[in-house]
Amino acid sequence: MEPLTFQEILTITKGFSEFHGANFSVSGFETDTRRDVLGKAFVALNDGAKYLRSAEKKGALLAVISAYSDVEAGVILPLIRVENTLDAFQEIAAFWRGRFDIPLVALTGSNGKTTTKDMLTAILSAKYKTLATENNYNNHIGVPKTLLKLNNSYEAAVLELGMNHSGEIRSLAKIVKPTIAVITKIGSAHIGEVGSEEEIFKAKMEITEGLINHSLLIVSEPDDKLSRLNSTEKYEVIRGKLRASDIKQYWTDAIPGISFVIHEGENKYPCELPVFGAHNVNNALLALTVGVILGIPLPEAIEELRSYTRSSMRLETAVLHNVKYIKDYYNSSPDSVKAALDTLSAFETDGRKIAILGEVTELGAYSAELHREIAEYSIGKADIVYFIGEDYNSFKSGRPDSKVADYCGKKDELFAMIKDAISENDIVLINGSNGMKMGEVFEFLRKRTESAAPGAPPQTTLRVDVAALKHNYGEIKRYVGKNVEIMPVIKADGYGSSADIAASAFAGAKYFAVADLQEADKISHAIPNTKILIIYQPLPFEIDAIAEREYLVSVGDADFLTALNLAAKKRRKIINIHIEVDTGMSRLGVLAKDCAAFAKVLRGCENIAVDGIFTHYSSADMYSPEDLEFTALQTAVFKRAIVEIEEILGREIPHKHACAGAAIFNPEAEIFNMVRPGYILYGYYPCEEIKEFISLKPALKLVTAISQIKEYPAGTNISYGRSFTASKTIRAAIVPIGYSDGIYRSLSNTGAFVVNGLLAPIIGKICMDYTIIDVTDISPEAKVGDEVAIFDNVNMTVERIAELCGTIGYEIISKLRDKADRIEVY
Repeated sequence: MEPLTFQEILTITKGFSEFHGANFSVSGFETDTRRDVLGKAFVALNDGAKYLRSAEKKGALLAVISAYSDVEAGVILPLIRVENTLDAFQEIAAFWRGRFDIPLVALTGSNGKTTTKDMLTAILSAKYKTLATENNYNNHIGVPKTLLKLNNSYEAAVLELGMNHSGEIRSLAKIVKPTIAVITKIGSAHIGEVGSEEEIFKAKMEITEGLINHSLLIVSEPDDKLSRLNSTEKYEVIRGKLRASDIKQYWTDAIPGISFVIHEGENKYPCELPVFGAHNVNNALLALTVGVILGIPLPEAIEELRSYTRSSMRLETAVLHNVKYIKDYYNSSPDSVKAALDTLSAFETDGRKIAILGEVTELGAYSAELHREIAEYSIGKADIVYFIGEDYNSFKSGRPDSKVADYCGKKDELFAMIKDAISENDIVLINGSNGMKMGEVFEFLRKRTESAAPGAPPQTTLRVDVAALKHNYGEIKRYVGKNVEIMPVIKADGYGSSADIAASAFAGAKYFAVADLQEADKISHAIPNTKILIIYQPLPFEIDAIAEREYLVSVGDADFLTALNLAAKKRRKIINIHIEVDTGMSRLGVLAKDCAAFAKVLRGCENIAVDGIFTHYSSADMYSPEDLEFTALQTAVFKRAIVEIEEILGREIPHKHACAGAAIFNPEAEIFNMVRPGYILYGYYPCEEIKEFISLKPALKLVTAISQIKEYPAGTNISYGRSFTASKTIRAAIVPIGYSDGIYRSLSNTGAFVVNGLLAPIIGKICMDYTIIDVTDISPEAKVGDEVAIFDNVNMTVERIAELCGTIGYEIISKLRDKADRIEVY
């Protein structure tokens, strides 16, 4: 954001301050000191004043606190005291919103608002740089946070407004001041808090109170309550501008989804969505309507939907060992559960249709009735139903054959019931409200397929942010354009993230690349019907195994090519290859001078088909004149090799790729029609230069917990070799992670872990299984069980660890050991 001054903030918030120094500016606002507060104003929501020392230590320039908060002695940070810090935060956001005259679309609804937001963001991004709500930032705190990200580079914004009680959308709408409002559906979500569907309708209509005169209100055509709306002097109601027919769902190809025909007057347009659920057709129609109103031609808008980036865990798919999973547990409502059951019911399978359902929360007095109704609705939709929640007896009454878990037993009882219940060819729906943490069910089943007996919960976990993975994939797709195929590289177990998780996140890809045959075999169960390229030429003894499979294989040697052709001929099959050309990497591939001879051998290989040709840049992340010149030389050599080989073969090679991650943005590299990003997909920059082209989100966070805390007097020697001696009395935390987990021992007495958003220095030598950190200055005071982040991407980054270790970030994340469980977060 652009700067705001201390005096402006004081005026906006109607606060008071004892600070009388020179006026100064802040670069932004933050409500969590675990995040980056350097140069910003810290807004102390709730009891946040106890973190003032932390904010000060991390470089905040001022703090907005409650008039009634006590302040720890010694804090010298300039303070603005206000009656209510949340009100002040919202007032700042409302003031900031007023600076921008851009189309701003606000969406609400009982169901579908996030999906519609995702679709609309993709459509508008075809013409405008668009700010959009991220994650679940749709409430009284999240909406102001999103607005405060606005700057002069944005040309449009799409904000989602959520609620769980009457009046909340009114206050949010008055902050946002939308130019267009969208209501997706009126349902029973939050009915326990609001009282009835009629009251929910009134609460959703509060969005119109933020509209200025002559605005637009776009509503769902098939919704009974919304259908009675009429235009007013303040806003025009738009519904039914577009219609759909011929709706078909499919899950037979690499990209599952839904297809339909859009009608605009007499015109018809085919449309495909990379998402399940017939109800999502209505969400698409709403998004397309807004897009057309804001100047996006309908055919172009439809094309954007073909591969739009979806928010996670909303009818998301995964395939593990011939079992198909539908993950639909970001949040839930009675209507969305029924829609998910409809989706499950729509698919044909040789196995069973299994629904594992968690309680729908916030239903209040309606809970028993609605859970019984959901159970009845599942009859004929799912062959087997499991349920966990407080209303398990009500659910059982609606479906007597269901298997319900005593809620008091939490998930252990549920796990015991499902541990041996899933078989090959089954389709499994997992659904439930966010608070039910149904992701744990999928994690249990995922581990169950890997091990007959999942052990105790791990002490250390690597949290994989699926939303960040999708964002990074979408950013790359946006940069390279629609005509360039993206082949995600998921070698080294998805750069440490778990190749299974990465493959599911990059579900829109038609190709994936791995390092070797073992990796291909390991991941093939998760990406059926997708092409897997073994990007390094295998060893000769693997040729027979390659010939038995359907993978693409890299070839850069004539002898290997001849042997591969012979193996294919014996089996009467065709093997598809990608030719690797060595243009200067001096590693694998056909040397440029040997390309003609190689092509002549290839021309005689009747059982080999060429799907692609590629090379690898050696210096794509280096920008000195000499390095740029060498990259340009490699590009020229590769182009000549392509021409030479294609002329000898007498046909064009379909896929050509030279760019991995950094090379995509290098001015001397060539994108051709395929790219193979790896490291950048996981949210890390291989060099500083590409930051101006792409905005990445780090996807990995390695965390453990403090197992013991001890106080040591001055003079105490710490760990092996007595390399650290306490110079004063210190509090030391013992953390159960060491070099056997992939932590570099060179971080001893040099690096730091993160506790309560602050850096706790590593003291003494890192041990095989433990590391000791100094938590003396951590505020609030560290205690046993507190989370410790080895890297959290804010206070300690992968890049900083690599710098301290004298290596590269690639090595840091690819060496993380399997001891740490990979857990999806979203």
